[in-house]
Amino acid sequence: MYPSTEQSISLKQLLGIVKKAIHESFEFHIWVRAEIIKLNYYPSSGHAYPELAEKESEKIVARANAVIWREDFYRIQQKFKAVTGELLRDGLQILFLCQVKFHEYYGLQLQISDIDPTFTLGRQALLKQQTIERLKKEGLFNLNKQLPFPLLPQRFAIISIATSRGFNDLMTILREHGAKYNWSYKLFPAILEGEKAVQTIVFRLQEIAKQKNQFDVILIIRGGGDETGLDAYDNYELAKAIAMSPLPVITGIGHSTNETVAEMVSAINKITPTDVAYFFIDIFKRQEQWLMDVKNEIYSQTLLLLGSWMDDVYMKRQRISNLGLQKNKQLIQQLHELKIMLQKKFNSVWNDNKSILFRYRENVKNNLLKILYAYQQKNSFFRVKLIALSTLNLQHKIFLMRQNREHLKQLISHQIKIQKIEIEKNKKNIDLLNPVKILERGYTFTKSKQKLIKSINEVEIQEEITTFFKDGRIVSIIKNKAPYE
Repeated sequence: MYPSTEQSISLKQLLGIVKKAIHESFEFHIWVRAEIIKLNYYPSSGHAYPELAEKESEKIVARANAVIWREDFYRIQQKFKAVTGELLRDGLQILFLCQVKFHEYYGLQLQISDIDPTFTLGRQALLKQQTIERLKKEGLFNLNKQLPFPLLPQRFAIISIATSRGFNDLMTILREHGAKYNWSYKLFPAILEGEKAVQTIVFRLQEIAKQKNQFDVILIIRGGGDETGLDAYDNYELAKAIAMSPLPVITGIGHSTNETVAEMVSAINKITPTDVAYFFIDIFKRQEQWLMDVKNEIYSQTLLLLGSWMDDVYMKRQRISNLGLQKNKQLIQQLHELKIMLQKKFNSVWNDNKSILFRYRENVKNNLLKILYAYQQKNSFFRVKLIALSTLNLQHKIFLMRQNREHLKQLISHQIKIQKIEIEKNKKNIDLLNPVKILERGYTFTKSKQKLIKSINEVEIQEEITTFFKDGRIVSIIKNKAPYE
């Protein structure tokens, strides 16, 4: 049989009961662990409305909505970046302080007032260590380092993005020497930060592997000075793809803090894209120097060989003279023939090497003149550039100092306003909770035997009770009691 209308309650009444129960159960703040599925930050208002979840084996088993008000979000964001080196974002594991709120219309919501950045930092370090141990266990950690490195790498497959400052720094330096060393490159655009970085970089590595015969090495380039968003380079899938690449991988992801796993497993790691460029320039310069040394050695050995032949001719003539065989026509004839043969041999060697020696001499002369001129130009350029840069740097430092001073003033003023608001809010809360204020608003409370009565089940018929008002108290005897209908 269905209940009557009087035996049911409305949705609003039901949610009101739920609200009361939740607020009584979670009167105080509580620390909670969860993952930020989506941050939902709105710059226009300054508030954030994170979607939180807990996962087991990559499956979501719990989910909740939260809010971080503007003043709290600014404070938390600054502290979080100072400790972890990055800003709050999607996909982070966090430990947060919150108060459980419930509204009949908006439902359950966690109001976040603080986040512990050391918890997130510890989680990232743990995941990084687990990635390293897994790669070592699978025998992949040093795999890319064991590949033979090209003697003169000239064909580059570059994973980066055309708008990256690091990529442009690399290309500026390479273009200065590209014509001389016959370098060529192909850009494979990829997202370099955040959740999608792993997916796109791994895809590009697989794409390059399919056309590996067209390239000598792979460069992963990211730069620009910002060291946030680097946790993607500790990801197992990305590190595995680098380790298993059929070509040597050189990383230059533009940071100077802890080395990422991707850098650890790559064949060669350079801190910045600029360092990568100069690494290849040094390879070719060393080969140039080696060729110059070989050329000089050939020249020296040729001169020694010619001198040795001349000494041999002289010694044979002396030996014949000392034996007193000048009158022996036969020996004289042999000597004459030997002389002609040596002269022909000398002329042949000389003619064969004369052009080479003259060319080497001219090359050395021209190279020395070029080097001398280049150093003169470079010294002049650097002197002017040094003066200009010093002036600009000084002006920039003065500008930054003034800017920081104004920013500090604004920050202090902002913090003072926030503290004043907090003080006023706490003062109002204290006033609202003052028992005298509650009685002045028309409320009363009842005691029996010095015990506060919260339910009719706590007293009996004929029991004496005392009811307190704002201006006095009344002593009563219970005649009857009945629950609300």
